[in-house]
Amino acid sequence: MIATSIDMFPYLRDVKYPVQKEIIIEMAKDNGASPEIVETLDEIPKGNYFGRLDIVQELHDVGIQDDVNHLHSDTSSSKNTYWY
Repeated sequence: MIATSIDMFPYLRDVKYPVQKEIIIEMAKDNGASPEIVETLDEIPKGNYFGRLDIVQELHDVGIQDDVNHLHSDTSSSKNTYWY
């Protein structure tokens, strides 16, 4: 099972930003994150992160979707509507 950002944020509560990926993973492990959460965090690129939104964006960029994304989606966007 792939974890979402909602799953992992409780394990990142002590992170002080900006922070590097390696520290994010270390903090998650220290706070008792499951192997699935650690594996998901390992998907983000190395670099500095300046807040939770940076982590969410990188997770999205590598194809990890949030559980809440569907709550904000526009269901009509899946229809082929053409404006002339």
